[in-house]
Amino acid sequence: MRILFIVVGIIALLGVAGGSLLLSTRNGNEAKGMAQIESEMGALGNLATKMAENLTGGELPSKGAWQTAQIFSYFVLLVALFGIVALFLKGRIPMIAAGAVALFSILLWILQPSIDAGPLGGANPKTIALILMVMGIVGAACVFGVYNANQKKATLA
Repeated sequence: MRILFIVVGIIALLGVAGGSLLLSTRNGNEAKGMAQIESEMGALGNLATKMAENLTGGELPSKGAWQTAQIFSYFVLLVALFGIVALFLKGRIPMIAAGAVALFSILLWILQPSIDAGPLGGANPKTIALILMVMGIVGAACVFGVYNANQKKATLA
């Protein structure tokens, strides 16, 4: 059972790490695209703002929202890698790692701007962050499962 938790945990946490890296790259591209759109809308005026709201179904996220999500994606990447290391550690560190992975995955989903097919196209980044959140929670559960298996093994010995 312990090996199953380790294998599933590594797969889930590597998925979160890779996905957050891809999401941060996309958020950087979206921030550049939003800066360009904001400058064009400033030049064209109110008409361009109304047209953009009609096309996207609401207000466009700011460049700062994309940059905040990009920076936070890098934190999720680091925490997921820490979670992979914590799978093989003993003591209280795996509990801290499990909590951090779950918390940062949830915060990534909350902080992600939502826009259908952003300026550069593709899927809604909020949906991608939701998938990463679920994978992060699965990875955190696996870290917790390995920690519990190690505790039971220590009490039996």
